Amino acid sequence: MKKQILVLSSMLFLFSIVFLPVDTAEAGVTTVEKLVKQAEANGVKLKKEISVEYTKEVKIPDQKLYNATKVSLHKAMAEVSNLSGSQKQSYEKRLKDNVEIHYLRAQAYIDAMVSGNKIVAKTKQFNALYADNPLADQTEVAYHALTSEIRKQAKLPYRVYGKSTRDAILVKYKGPAEKAKNDSVLVISAKMTLDKLINQIETNADEALITKQFELLDSYLTKITDELVVSAINDILSEYFFTEEEMAVFALIERNVDVFNKEDVDGYMADLASDYPNLAQTKATIEGTFATYDLLAELFEIDILEITEDTASVRIVLQTTSLVESDFKDNVVEFVQVVKKENGKWVLTDQVEILAIDYLE
Repeated sequence: MKKQILVLSSMLFLFSIVFLPVDTAEAGVTTVEKLVKQAEANGVKLKKEISVEYTKEVKIPDQKLYNATKVSLHKAMAEVSNLSGSQKQSYEKRLKDNVEIHYLRAQAYIDAMVSGNKIVAKTKQFNALYADNPLADQTEVAYHALTSEIRKQAKLPYRVYGKSTRDAILVKYKGPAEKAKNDSVLVISAKMTLDKLINQIETNADEALITKQFELLDSYLTKITDELVVSAINDILSEYFFTEEEMAVFALIERNVDVFNKEDVDGYMADLASDYPNLAQTKATIEGTFATYDLLAELFEIDILEITEDTASVRIVLQTTSLVESDFKDNVVEFVQVVKKENGKWVLTDQVEILAIDYLE
């Protein structure tokens, strides 16, 4: 009987333990602790994913880990919100210091890399176009797109936490873009200035504006070290402007006509080449002409057909008329005059080809 009573007492004791009332608050804290620890574990891993000190390279962090950190953070925060007092404050601080801060830093890190990839794409596009033709309109458009992207994304890399990581991102993405921009800024500026200059010329803008624009272009050309670019720009300019040598050739022809009209024998002879045949006879002929006639020579047209470093072929249309009644036959003659450079000065040779001559009534 005593044995039965003992067995019954033991059963009642076990039964009472199984059915003891549960403290729901304590159970809730246990659940929160697990969730917070899981979020903290993800936060520690994510912290390493966004630091070049650990990764040794700039790369997109593990997206599964990033998303897991986000989910675990939100779950833990939801559970913590059901608590109160010092327990709630303690868990909130842990989540903020150990999880949320790394999650937000990861967001900034990813944003900087996405931005960096956009800059890389535009840098590659610009570099390819610039290498093909630095003066093309497409190249200029790509340059402005690149510089705009650099400005637009300027702040994002500086939001990345950690100087070494931030510097690595800047070197990888912004560095090449800035180099491409800086290496080409003079050429692109010269191209834009050239385009504006051509537009001014074609629209007959005020000469002062054209001169100012030309001087601005010249200031860029003196700084550009790429001789091919400078040569290409000068080739384009040659379609609208005469070179110094061409201007010197024009000046020779105009001066020769002027001294002829002034009957300046010495001035006329000074424009002839030193190896001009029969210089003495030529001088005597000119003196005789001036003594016999009172003539007026007028340039109608002058075009340089070809010019090299020391010779040029010039097409000239010249009208010569007598200012008084004489036996001189007024005429308009078209001819090609060969000139050459002698001791740094352009002079006339005896090489002349008559293309046409019309006598005036």
